Amino acid sequence: MNVSRRVVIRLLALVAGVVAAVALLEAFAAGGWLDFRFLVGVDARQVPAPHAPEKHLSGEIDGDLVRHYGLTGFPKYSFDVHTDRRGFRNPTTRERADIAVLGDSFVENPLVAVDATFPAVLAAELGRDIVNLGRSGFGPQHELDVLRTVVPPLQPRLVVWVFFEGNDLEDLRVMSGARPARFADRSLLRNLGVWAADALRAPPAPPFPSCRFATADAGRVELYFGFRPFPLTWQQREDAAAFALILAEAAQMARGLDARFVLAFAPAKFRVYDGLCAVAPDNPVATWQLGDLPQRLERAAAQQQLDFIDLTPGLRVAASRGELVYHPDDTHWTAVGNRVVGLALAERFRSLDP
Repeated sequence: MNVSRRVVIRLLALVAGVVAAVALLEAFAAGGWLDFRFLVGVDARQVPAPHAPEKHLSGEIDGDLVRHYGLTGFPKYSFDVHTDRRGFRNPTTRERADIAVLGDSFVENPLVAVDATFPAVLAAELGRDIVNLGRSGFGPQHELDVLRTVVPPLQPRLVVWVFFEGNDLEDLRVMSGARPARFADRSLLRNLGVWAADALRAPPAPPFPSCRFATADAGRVELYFGFRPFPLTWQQREDAAAFALILAEAAQMARGLDARFVLAFAPAKFRVYDGLCAVAPDNPVATWQLGDLPQRLERAAAQQQLDFIDLTPGLRVAASRGELVYHPDDTHWTAVGNRVVGLALAERFRSLDP
């Protein structure tokens, strides 16, 4: 047997071995024993990593838009998070609470001190015990699960659900598509293909969505935007309708708890700063237009006889005074923004129940 033939035979044997190994792994995926969405890292955000109970997490992190756009010149943020026995950001574990607040990273607020988060501001304003049940990465299905399992023993009089305009509809769609997962979702080859496509995708190119904002102290700062509050696409309108069904289930749960339920709309940064800062003609945000998501959510809440509060007006008032209510290089509220939100919620709740 000549050398070239031996090489061909070895290559064929290698290919056959790889094919057999892939076929075996795909068989495990088809049977539901393996899910390569999580092993490869694709769609891992569908299941947010739970915080360990009674842990202290601290360190430094870049703003999320620094990581997304590759921005430079911004300092890192320090975070210092203590979790309670349930794994949520509360200094102590409460067995009872007057108010329970549900949501994602806008409720957890890891970039600000715990006593500067809006739940802490709200607790101080109302003189009530509040439990923070927000977690970064949560979507509507996660929050509904918290309402179903964590909230009832707390026996709250008031439940506040914070809906973030930026990605809650997307999170809802991702989770809806993940349960139950099909073999095509779990497949090794499919997930390797998605991973490769993500790796080869060109990074965002400048100019990045931004505007120049005049602060109250006569300074100027470049504000960068991530989420775009555009008019809803057909798919997003379907997602909003799906959230309305989740909201109906949440309303029924709240009535079973004999608790008042308030849906709070947390706007994307651009909705607050639109028209309040200078936009370069060649910047992408020069053509951005606002959608009607807050109005849709208000109608959905009204159909369930739920209270609704749009947090946009209060944040815009503060921004019009030159206050930075969002971090320039991040999509979340600053300590100032958290205080504005906490005071707005406190004022609304006093009017609902003096």
